Amino acid sequence: MFNLDGIDNNKLSFYREIKTHIDSCDYINLEKKFSDYFNNDLLVFNNIPIELDIAKQIYLNNGNFFPTKIEKSTLIKCSEDDLSLAGVSETVINELMREYIFLDNSIYAATSGDGCSQVMKELSTALKSIAEIVCERSITVTEAGKRQWVRLQYAHESHWDENNMSTYMNHPTHGERISGNSVGIIFFKKKNKNHNIRDIKEEMRSLLSLSPSLKPKEIFPHVHFPDTYKEVKWLANAVFNQNSQDWMNRACDVYPKKFSILIDEYIKEMAIRDDQSKFCLDTGAVMGLNGIRDTEDIDYISIGDSEKPIVNDRMGSHNSQYKEYNKSVREIIENPSCHFLYKNIKASTLEEVLAFKEYRSEINRQSPSSKKDRQDASMIKNYIGNFAQLKEINDSKSFGIIGPDKQILKRDTSLKSVLIGILQLRAYIFKTFVTLAKIILPSSLLSPLRRLYGSLRLKSRSKVKKRIPNTLR
Repeated sequence: MFNLDGIDNNKLSFYREIKTHIDSCDYINLEKKFSDYFNNDLLVFNNIPIELDIAKQIYLNNGNFFPTKIEKSTLIKCSEDDLSLAGVSETVINELMREYIFLDNSIYAATSGDGCSQVMKELSTALKSIAEIVCERSITVTEAGKRQWVRLQYAHESHWDENNMSTYMNHPTHGERISGNSVGIIFFKKKNKNHNIRDIKEEMRSLLSLSPSLKPKEIFPHVHFPDTYKEVKWLANAVFNQNSQDWMNRACDVYPKKFSILIDEYIKEMAIRDDQSKFCLDTGAVMGLNGIRDTEDIDYISIGDSEKPIVNDRMGSHNSQYKEYNKSVREIIENPSCHFLYKNIKASTLEEVLAFKEYRSEINRQSPSSKKDRQDASMIKNYIGNFAQLKEINDSKSFGIIGPDKQILKRDTSLKSVLIGILQLRAYIFKTFVTLAKIILPSSLLSPLRRLYGSLRLKSRSKVKKRIPNTLR
């Protein structure tokens, strides 16, 4: 396991030493080294990671030998705080939590449209009456991030329509989906496994609506409970990987045209596999995901020996191009600091793509592709620089709504009310017109008019879909 706070070459050398023994099948010497280490020969390895020392302590606390059968009562259960105090990095702890949730299908999740401490405390208190809390997180979100969080929770549903994003963000019944600058997530286990999650959802919403901390006419921030374990795992991918959060906070509303088609094909390819975690998008596909430029094909890297090949000729493996690179394909795919996740799609970070393109432009200096790599590197640098500036501005803002902001909010709310009124009036006029047409016009004219109206609606919808091709739903 890696300590991933920054680049730690000493620890990486330890894992490379282990890998050398495994690659050469030198298991006898490797076993002897570990035996010597457990007998307090600290010089047997050049660098000892803190994670290995923790494993050693767990071993020692269980006796002087590895038991052939480990009783559940003898295992030491470490909390996040225990691991943090032992020196385990936040990135490693988050990855352990993500993997834990992926291994336990009895875990559920609750998300709050406001992740502030007061709201999270009330939600957590309410849940404790019917559940065991696994962990809690509050995630900072931008305006783009808010929309992508809504897509993460709802866009895979059959009723989803990207054109109605404003309705999803400001639901007429549930109110504003994400009212603050953060989203709160609580992972939990039901105390009663037969307690239906949909019943829990309604019970919690009813309970929270009576919160004594709310002022009259206020609504508790919208709380969502995923119905399926797959959705819980998608949330874990977003919550426990900082790169995933960064990507969501700058996610596109419109993707490049060709890329939109290609990524949809790639998503279908991944949906039928059980080894999606062993595949990772890189180079041009990552640039497309960030809306930097379009791409003619989908490039990826992979590990393992999959029995199912990808036969789409518009998708190609880049594994061979990493052979001389200073970072292996396996490290990029398995090291959470090198990639981000969205639902079941894994992609290299822009920083990894930038480093790889700079490397490739140097080794292929005489090739025409070198110029393209240099241009891509320049575009990525500009994009990262611009996003860093926007993030700095966003971080400097107060999380509370100050006076001028309240005025803007009031003005926007008033404008929204006027627009809703206009739309309702238009719908009423249209309905009246249709009713009169049915009374006045002969039946022989009604059928052609219905077909014409249906045709016009289809054209309108197709135009909007082309204009808003959000592919990562």
